[in-house]
Amino acid sequence: MQIHIVPHQHFDLVWRRPVAWYAERRAQLYRQAIELLEQHEEFTFSFSQTLPLAEFLKTAPAMRATVAELIRQKRLEWIGGEWSIADVNLCSPGALVRNIEQGRNYLKDEFEYEVRVGAFEDAFGVSAQLPQLLALSGYEFYKAGRMPRYGAPEPSGAFRWEAKDGSCIRCLANSPDGLSWGWGNLDNPDEPAAGMRERRIRLEQELRAAVAGAERSGAAHALVTVMGEEHDILPDVVELVRELRAEYAEQGIELGFSTHEACCRSIGDWEAAPLYRADEDFSRIFTGCYTSRIDSKKMPRRLESELFAADCAKAAVPDSCRETLALLQFHDAICGCHIAENAEAMTRQYHEALAALPAGRRLPWKRLWRPFAAAETWRPASDTAWGRWEFRFDAEGRPEAAFYDGKPIPLPRLVAREEHGTLWTEEYSEKTAELSARETAAGMSCDGDEMQIRTGFADRNFRNYWPGFSRLRYTQTLRVRRNSPWMEVELDSDFLGNSTELAVRLALPGYRFEAGEAEIPFGTVARRGYNREITRSESFPALDFVTFGNYIWVNAGTPAHAFRDGGLENLVLRSPVKRWAPWFPVTPEESMWDNGARRYRFALCADAAAVAPGERHRIGTEFQLAAADVEYEASPLPEFAGMPENLVIAGRDAAGCWWLFECAGRETEWREAGLRFAPFQIRKEVLR
Repeated sequence: MQIHIVPHQHFDLVWRRPVAWYAERRAQLYRQAIELLEQHEEFTFSFSQTLPLAEFLKTAPAMRATVAELIRQKRLEWIGGEWSIADVNLCSPGALVRNIEQGRNYLKDEFEYEVRVGAFEDAFGVSAQLPQLLALSGYEFYKAGRMPRYGAPEPSGAFRWEAKDGSCIRCLANSPDGLSWGWGNLDNPDEPAAGMRERRIRLEQELRAAVAGAERSGAAHALVTVMGEEHDILPDVVELVRELRAEYAEQGIELGFSTHEACCRSIGDWEAAPLYRADEDFSRIFTGCYTSRIDSKKMPRRLESELFAADCAKAAVPDSCRETLALLQFHDAICGCHIAENAEAMTRQYHEALAALPAGRRLPWKRLWRPFAAAETWRPASDTAWGRWEFRFDAEGRPEAAFYDGKPIPLPRLVAREEHGTLWTEEYSEKTAELSARETAAGMSCDGDEMQIRTGFADRNFRNYWPGFSRLRYTQTLRVRRNSPWMEVELDSDFLGNSTELAVRLALPGYRFEAGEAEIPFGTVARRGYNREITRSESFPALDFVTFGNYIWVNAGTPAHAFRDGGLENLVLRSPVKRWAPWFPVTPEESMWDNGARRYRFALCADAAAVAPGERHRIGTEFQLAAADVEYEASPLPEFAGMPENLVIAGRDAAGCWWLFECAGRETEWREAGLRFAPFQIRKEVLR
């Protein structure tokens, strides 16, 4: 048996400390790793993102030659090599492609180094279409991590992962117990630093446990990662591994420093490795984090949508705009688990990127989503038939039922749940409140082809019967057109509090919605309700939309959803109490609350069967732009003539290739372009 020990350092770009602190700390850790590499010829080291490297070499240009030589010696490697480790569930497919491309091209241009092992270390679960994206991006292997499965352990060792089109990527995960975290320190880096001897003893114990786990697995090759995040690298690691290597050699175990790529290439028979198919759901973990700061989700979605529209117009976009997007897509940034100072820093960069974008946006298809106009005059609400729509109101003038073509439609309701969990868990008391029952009617408006209904809620003493808030007020506006199945939902809110989850709930009396499909990058995945567990919550990520029954629910920057109690809930806020997790600031501090004025936008389609599969994805893109009040031209481009309705344009890369995918699960011929698509296949093509 051969044990491949790979030292690795994960860097946070945005999280619980100020941005400047992270940049300084990363520079210190680069120097620690390089110093050990220079001192010990057998030592190896691994990093992932490229943005921190570019940042480090800009401030320390004299280190460039050393880095180049260590790469040449194959003792210093990058896995993934993307500009930033993006959230693989919540970023648009085109933006993910550009993020990977930008980072890997930097390493090619600067060091003639080709990253062969893909990775999204520390991202919260991974998309089912990732194997195709990895292969098309030029990776041979994938370093797996955080791939939780419902009711089963995460994969370990060597395995194969199959996408919906049947393509595979060869994956390598740590062996059982094969991850040593913190370089011998305690998990919490804010605790007093352990002494050198204490750290060495602890790391030795963890390495011995890893060897035992590898032996249990029975594999000929096993990956053991020694890593940290903010922790100092343990200089004694080289001497410790030498001693263990000598000891285990007597047992026929070869133990020594390696790289991820070397370990992957040592696997002899990949066809004998376990195969995980596309119906495995590996994207459940940490889904509760997705809603702690809504602006952190809205900014990258808007910027990536505007960049997509600029790419479709074939406009020249400054590199700084894509670098900013990559920062906003960093997994700990987009999930919202960070301090107010970092949120403000990202907001400044976001606005700078918007200002730098070239004028002129377009989408290469006929406009599908037509924005609604805001009403100016209101009158008391009353039962109303409006084209194919019908609304009924209670005695207080609040909408209590809606129908489209005579069929009942789930009206959006706001629900609060008392939250006792952490950012990693969902733990609730039995206390819930449907706030819609306490709303006041603000009236209705009928103007031309459009009808709008508005209700409101305000309570300055809400904490008297709900402990999570000391202030909550909102207005909800529903907008429909006479003969369109689409309803726009706008929620303007202002709140002050914590320990609460807010969700927009969609349900029908006597009918249970318990499953549907959610959009993921390059496709969709089946979703259903799960039971709450410590790291596998009920909620799931959805890029732009969720289908349930004969309905489509489209969100603008609010990607967490759950099937609960027979309904679909879209989580707009989770502000939990921090009873555990020492790595975070305590959330009752005001800087961690997601407080203040927020605007959320959604759309409900009352007849999903009338919307072609590809149009669901295209409407999601348009809605992201419309929700941000972005003006764009929408008209077919000649190269997309005759494109079948089940094909979706995901983006355009720097080489001028369009990335497209088949979204309906059927073999498709695009005659005008001379292309055939297998079910769910992703292609990148230069179209003329």
